Formats: sequence, structure tokens, C-alpha cells
Amino acid sequence: MSTDTTSETEAEPTDRTLPRARSFAMIVSQLVADAVIVGLWVLLVTLLALTGGWSRLEYYALLVLGVVCYVLITAEYERGGE
Repeated sequence: MSTDTTSETEAEPTDRTLPRARSFAMIVSQLVADAVIVGLWVLLVTLLALTGGWSRLEYYALLVLGVVCYVLITAEYERGGE
């Protein structure tokens, strides 16, 4: 007699868990990629502003404009160009 109390559904992933895990991994990887890209943009604009003697208005305007453009571009990409 076997005293194994685990069922087959607990031992093996179901058909739903693999797509959920894959979509979660895709979301996390997209968030990390977005954070890296925006972080690099902030670093680039900051270095340019410090070496160029820009005013705060110019700095923040270019910073926000770059992030807004990035969001608009990636939103079109995610929608599939609809």
C-alpha cells in the first residue's frame, strides 16, 4: 500500500500555470527593459545638461519629452499598430 497523498495535479503544472508564468515573465522583462531605457535616457540628458550648462526648464522639458515619446512609441508597438 502506498501512502502518497499528493495528487497528480499537485505534482505537475496544469495547462493554466505555464501560460501564466510565461506572461508574468514577459511582463517583468518588459518592465525591466523599460526601466533600463528610461534610466539611460535620464543619465544621458543629465550628463548633457551638466556639461552644456542648461537651465532647469530645458533639462526637465527634454527629460519629460523623451519619456513621453518613448511611451507613445511603445504603446503603438504593444497595440500592434491598431
